[in-house]
Amino acid sequence: MLAHTESVTLEAPFSVAYPFLSNPENLPRWAHVFCQDIEKQGSEWLAQTVAGPLIIRYACDAASGTIDIISRLDPGVEDIAYTRLMPNGPGCEFTFTFFRTADMSDEIFDSQRWGLREEMRALRAIFRELVG
Repeated sequence: MLAHTESVTLEAPFSVAYPFLSNPENLPRWAHVFCQDIEKQGSEWLAQTVAGPLIIRYACDAASGTIDIISRLDPGVEDIAYTRLMPNGPGCEFTFTFFRTADMSDEIFDSQRWGLREEMRALRAIFRELVG
């Protein structure tokens, strides 16, 4: 499968960035191209996305800096976006990787790549604002 990875340097310490990024309620703040709204439903979250409602859950491990976003596409079918936050001096590096699914068109894949770039820019701006 074809993969796409973006990374961004965040001007915030890990102790500030990890709690923000690992909280699904913040997803619409930084991943605004993908997710316009989100609400908790039991142990999962219902995200309102450009493609319609999507059930997601997070798999997080602060020790390794992982914050994986698992989307349920259909019953028994999941797609995972792998992310990692790494301390880098006084700030952090955040990487986000997604894979092109078998049924994804070139146009959708290109659109998702563009959207992720925009979201990384938004994330950088959010942390500049949060940290001052």
